[in-house]
Order: sequence, then structure tokens, then C-alpha cells
Amino acid sequence: MNDDILYIDYLESYEEIIRRRKIPKIIKKIIYKIFNFLGFIKIEKNYLILSSTYEDVNNKTITNILKAAQKLNFKNVALAEGLQSNLALNKELLNSNFDILDGTKIYKFLTYEIINKIAYIQNIKIQSMEITFLTNNNSDINMESIKMLAQKCKVVNVLTERIDLFTDLEKQLYDDQGIIINVSRNKRKTCMYSDIILNLDFENKTLEQCRIREKTIIVQFTKAKFENKTGVTITSYKLNIPDKYSASKKMLKHFSNEILYEGLFYHKLSYKNVRKLLKKDNISIKYFIGNNGKISFREIKENHFKNNRKMLKVLDKFD
Repeated sequence: MNDDILYIDYLESYEEIIRRRKIPKIIKKIIYKIFNFLGFIKIEKNYLILSSTYEDVNNKTITNILKAAQKLNFKNVALAEGLQSNLALNKELLNSNFDILDGTKIYKFLTYEIINKIAYIQNIKIQSMEITFLTNNNSDINMESIKMLAQKCKVVNVLTERIDLFTDLEKQLYDDQGIIINVSRNKRKTCMYSDIILNLDFENKTLEQCRIREKTIIVQFTKAKFENKTGVTITSYKLNIPDKYSASKKMLKHFSNEILYEGLFYHKLSYKNVRKLLKKDNISIKYFIGNNGKISFREIKENHFKNNRKMLKVLDKFD
């Protein structure tokens, strides 16, 4: 757990309101109803436990969450998975200027792991792939991701309306390493031969203007849903994390691996240090998530070797 983050959890059921086995369930249920009505919250340092299941969070509880977070002087909060879909709670936290961890803060740090996982599933070498970044932002994360994949992949393109932001990077890679990246604003040609498109910050209306070939995989780093009619759209991921973090996971059983891991270095480390930590912990992608949930290995495989039926049958066993 990160001491700078407030973790907000819920009860699995009304029976957890009192853990003594000898107390009758009906008594536990009555106590649960009273505590829930009052919006009672148990505070353990930077860990809040609601007196409700994630389905029973009421307005009184939300008010008490805000009061507790402000009193404890937290600005970064992590919600247990069931609470992430509570629109009222999320709205109030955002309106009160809380930053909510959702697992996406480390998404852009994982561009290499994402490409590597896709290459593994498709049984091809990352060195043979053509990758296109869609971005108008030269943030440290974006620039370092481009550098990294330029060293790994056969071709790296940058589609942007702000060519001026990437001129120095283009020159640096060529002068220092002899690596050529293609920086362009041509939406009709830049993406045409891409195996994977990494949309870092383009809006959907701009992405729709791009000419994308059939079977291209699009990785969305924005929160907007995009329908890739002839290929796969990846919107999120699930991580494999080291066993050494299992203690936190056991306590915070309702929190996803992605949020727990993101919380370890949130607002603390530079891009290079985060990459060192990822490498040290041997972090890898467990599977990808799309607009409709988990994406099967078979679906990703089909977007490269459409007719390899024997391999598809093998992959089915792992999904």
C-alpha cells in the first residue's frame, strides 16, 4: 500500500459487519442496516471500510467518505472494484478535486509489454512489426515510449498535427543511433501498413479519418470507445504481478492488481525509474480487455494468421 493514497473498500456481505461467528445472522443484519443507514465508516490509517456492500452505498455514506478523506488530508484515492462503477461516488470525488486511481496511470508505461504480448500471441518477432503512434503531445512518457519501440520494431511512425514537437526526437534518433522514424500528418497513408496503432491522445473523430488496413490492432489509451470494424480494439489490460505483493492483495482483495501496482509508485518516479521497476518485477500482461470485455488469444491471433486453424485450437485452451 502507498501511504499517500486513501484506499476505499466495502463489505463482502452484511455478515462481515461483525465477524464473531456466534452472533446470529439476524442480529448481524439489523446492525448492518443501522450502520449502513448512518453511513458509518471504519478508518484504519489510509484504509476506509464502508459499512455496506458495494451495492448498498447511499448518499450518507458518500458524504462521510468525502469528510473522512478531507479530514485525513488525502487527494489521491483508490476505489475497490465494485465501487468503480458507482457513478454518484465517482462524481462527488471528482467534483471535490480528488484524483481517482483507475489503473490507467501506468498504461502508457506499458507500451513495450503490450506490443511484446501481441507479438507473442501472434508468434511473430517484435522486430518485424510496424507500429504507429497517434499523438499531438510530446510528454516525457510519449517521447520515451517512441524511443523504446523505435529501437525494437522494424518501423515506427508518428502521426501528428504537431510535427514541430517531434523534429528534435527524429533528428536525435537518427544522429545517435541511425534509427529512422516517420513523422507525418498524413492520415491517409501513415497508418496503412501498421500492424498495431497506439492511440495516445487522438479523439475518435480524428481517428476515424485515418486509413486503417484490415486486421490492424488498435490500442486505445484514451477513455473513448472506438469500434474497429475489421480488427481488434484494446482498451485496457490485466497484469501479472509478483508474489511479493500478495500480502497487500490478500488484505485488499477487492482491488485489482493494476490499481494496487499503480499505487506503489504513483506520483513518485520518473519514466526511466518506472521502467526499471517494471523490469525488476518482471511485469507482464495477463490478457487484454476490449469494448466488450476480455479479448481472447484466439481473437488476437486471428488478426494475423487467419487460416492457422491448428494454432487457434491450441490457443483456445489457454483462454
